[in-house]
Amino acid sequence: MEKAKRKTPRQYLSKHTHALLALAIVLASTLTSSAQSSGALDATFGTGGKVTTDFGGPTGAASVAVQPDGKIIAAGGAVISPYSNFALARYDSDGTLDLSFGNGGKVTTAFVTTAFGQVSAQAYSIALQQDGKIVVAGVANIDGGEDFALVRYNSNGTIDVSFGTGGKVTTDFDLVGQGFSFAFASSVAVQQDGRIVAAGDAYIDGGRDFALARYNNNGTLDASFGTGGKVNTNFSGSTFADFANSVAVQPDGKIVAAGGTMKTFVSPLCPRWWVNGCSPNLSVPGISCPDRS
Repeated sequence: MEKAKRKTPRQYLSKHTHALLALAIVLASTLTSSAQSSGALDATFGTGGKVTTDFGGPTGAASVAVQPDGKIIAAGGAVISPYSNFALARYDSDGTLDLSFGNGGKVTTAFVTTAFGQVSAQAYSIALQQDGKIVVAGVANIDGGEDFALVRYNSNGTIDVSFGTGGKVTTDFDLVGQGFSFAFASSVAVQQDGRIVAAGDAYIDGGRDFALARYNNNGTLDASFGTGGKVNTNFSGSTFADFANSVAVQPDGKIVAAGGTMKTFVSPLCPRWWVNGCSPNLSVPGISCPDRS
């Protein structure tokens, strides 16, 4: 495979075969208790149960979370000419923008590299920490390749500079071995101990694998997880594509990721990893696994 070319902003508003391109962030409303069985829109939310938010260019929302206080946060990407940026909006429970968050209820975050200057980035997943901080994960076009990209925000929408470098973290997969990285973080979860797990897919040895990375609370890779904080898992035993779309953490600390594998069709997969990044169902080179159970 040739080294990945830099994507255009519009390409960044598309993930795999799942189109995210839209002209505004759109939130489906919550349902009133009386309407839950019928699926009717909650007319007390936004206008007739719907909200759209304009960021001034092509915009897509990929993930949503509800805070304990009922406020709603949507995350995705917005083209702030000429590049796609992480984009967030927070709403009060009635669907109006929360003016205490960011700039008029909205936040955009750019990624900048030494080699290329500003580059395109897209957020795919959002998770809330117990302390109210907001973790967003996706992809950034780092130095011509693609890396996992994470940003952590304070509860008011400002970037948490105690996380990573200036609030941001990027993680390559096999950059040294291949000469490039091509990895997308599709989902993020926060463990009870505050560590952060991101899951998605990465191009490794001629095919795309499930890819996970775990971070300490300060954004550094957790060296106790997998190899140097990262794990990649191949299901198909060939160069076909395996990809994780979602990740969750069990109460016992084990990590479950779900996605698919592409052969002649997409097959659902749902592996599970021990807390150290080892899968009881799959062999991971260099990691000592406990007895299977």
